[in-house]
Amino acid sequence: MKDMTIIENKKIVNKETNEVRQVIRIDEEYRKIYSVPVDEPGAEPTVMAAATYDRRWTLYEEPAKVETAETTEPAAPTEPETAEVPLMKMSDVVSKLEGLFDILNKAYFDGALPKPVITVQSTPKAYGHCSTKKIWKSDEEARYEINIGAEFLNRPSANTAATMCHEMVHLYCLENGIADTCQKGRYHNKTFKAEAEARDLEIGYDRTVGFSHTNPTEAFKKTLADNGFVLEVPFARIMPEEKAKAEREKPHRYVCPICGQEVKTTAELNIICGICEVPMERID
Repeated sequence: MKDMTIIENKKIVNKETNEVRQVIRIDEEYRKIYSVPVDEPGAEPTVMAAATYDRRWTLYEEPAKVETAETTEPAAPTEPETAEVPLMKMSDVVSKLEGLFDILNKAYFDGALPKPVITVQSTPKAYGHCSTKKIWKSDEEARYEINIGAEFLNRPSANTAATMCHEMVHLYCLENGIADTCQKGRYHNKTFKAEAEARDLEIGYDRTVGFSHTNPTEAFKKTLADNGFVLEVPFARIMPEEKAKAEREKPHRYVCPICGQEVKTTAELNIICGICEVPMERID
């Protein structure tokens, strides 16, 4: 698949199993496709290579709509209902997230984790992060930062809470000298998986980021319900548009007609073979 944009924000279907997924993002630089089940839009995205898509997947075509028979008496027109979107105050959202931290800290960490600064910032490639150092400082103290990605703030409440708990596991490992990641924090190892699953999280695997994909279990949802936690945010920050990448110029090939020595370059040159002392021929 040369042009990955043809499937961006589209539905795709598995040729063998007929599984239908929604593409939510593409990464043209690394040739990766991020998708979720159509019936679970808040699930952790699964990553597949473009080559895998070419072999096993194709664009999903919506089934044709069946037209109903025309009735003799048209239905009376009804006024369209307009849903009222409540005004969102970011301060209220952050307060809710701070309360969530306290709930999870008590339920899963015996209240032992230090209170971080909770932020909502743009992180289009991650649901959240936990700083590896105490980057917020005053004259008296310093704190870690846990961020919830602004682009994913309107996911289901339990999924946002699972992301918070995921980052709290990182914080727990930092505080206790546990190596839960490698590759500069990108790859999540089996130690992270064990610590996260001990906190009622469901952990999935991806070879690029390891045991990182996180979803709430029923036990985790019950903990939230028992503590009365619900976070309903009607919208989120829009994803930034990816910049178009300039195509690389294809190099020319220069070959010696005698010994076959080859040189590749994008420049227009007259090259002489240093062995045979004859002009090399350009072959494109």
